[in-house]
Amino acid sequence: QDAAANEAGKNMVKAALKLATLNKITQVPNIAKTDRCMSSRPNDYDNHKHLATVNNGILNLRTGELSDFDPGLLLTKKINAAYDPEAQGPRTKAFLSEVQPDPAVLAYMQRLVGYTVLGMSDERVLPIVHGASGSGKSAFLEMLYYTLADFAAVADPTTLMPAPDNYQGPSEKLHSLMGTRFVKMSELPENASLNQALVKSITGSDTQKTRPLYGHPVEWDVEYVV
Repeated sequence: QDAAANEAGKNMVKAALKLATLNKITQVPNIAKTDRCMSSRPNDYDNHKHLATVNNGILNLRTGELSDFDPGLLLTKKINAAYDPEAQGPRTKAFLSEVQPDPAVLAYMQRLVGYTVLGMSDERVLPIVHGASGSGKSAFLEMLYYTLADFAAVADPTTLMPAPDNYQGPSEKLHSLMGTRFVKMSELPENASLNQALVKSITGSDTQKTRPLYGHPVEWDVEYVV
């Protein structure tokens, strides 16, 4: 009422009423996208590789320190576990000892999982979990997939196979792996071969160029271990 008491106030009320229509409301997000102060880009998010959100805060993977949640860091992915430096995990230890009784190999598996969580891909590794049926391979990978949650993905086995007709353009299948750190993939079809150039690229920290379905190509750095 006070705003309507003068000419400027009347104009403000009139403008506000115009914006209250369904047509104008649906246009507001599109207008906001053009304002850099109100919009953001994909590369604005998850830029702190050494930080991972867990159920009880933000974990510094370099120092092991836990801090409070901070929306200003723009972290969108979370590990599905609470950080407890004193946790023993007796059930997990018993399972791992059962599926892999060799302490040396088990220690390597632990280092490999830690390397995966760090979001690095400079060791040129492509781990292949093998063993007899019922030996715990799938259970181990599912445990990692469940725990790493937003940082994990499942890839089509054909992702690493040569593309039909030697297609060399941006890949939709690879694009779905952007921003992940653990990629689970089942065995390849019998007698299938790997795309040697692609395997070398994704295990050697090479910049990838992919695109979403019907989208434009984008470039990004590999953070995952397959």
